[in-house]
Amino acid sequence: MNMPTNKSDGLVNSHIQMPKLLLKRFHNRFNKFFYYDVREGFIGTNGSAKSINTEYGYYSASTEQFLRDYIETPFGQIVKYIENIDFSQDYFRLTPDFEETTMNFVYALLARDPDTVGEINKNSVFLQFLPARTRHDIAARNGIAF
Repeated sequence: MNMPTNKSDGLVNSHIQMPKLLLKRFHNRFNKFFYYDVREGFIGTNGSAKSINTEYGYYSASTEQFLRDYIETPFGQIVKYIENIDFSQDYFRLTPDFEETTMNFVYALLARDPDTVGEINKNSVFLQFLPARTRHDIAARNGIAF
């Protein structure tokens, strides 16, 4: 459910699982892409990296900043580095942080999966009593660490 952002509360339309930095790579010349909606079982033809799989305030402002600063921005730099590799050369060097940054990004995708939140909630005595945004934050931040 997309809602307009309210700048005063610091919340944004959170990308629940897949960050915008990767989704926008699939845009066509009209800044749209096709996608498959797993829950509803249909192929969408009007996807946009800005709005697909987003929910206003899904994550707190501090978790959004954490994901941006420690997961998405570093991985975006890895993607840019890969784009500039001359694959016609006999070899190339990966950046020293390539493995850790890439693994953190993969861990974040797993931790941000709504099913992960559901499983944590189902297997926790206390998590069910917390607000939804707090559950999302805990799953995203702690799931990466696990």
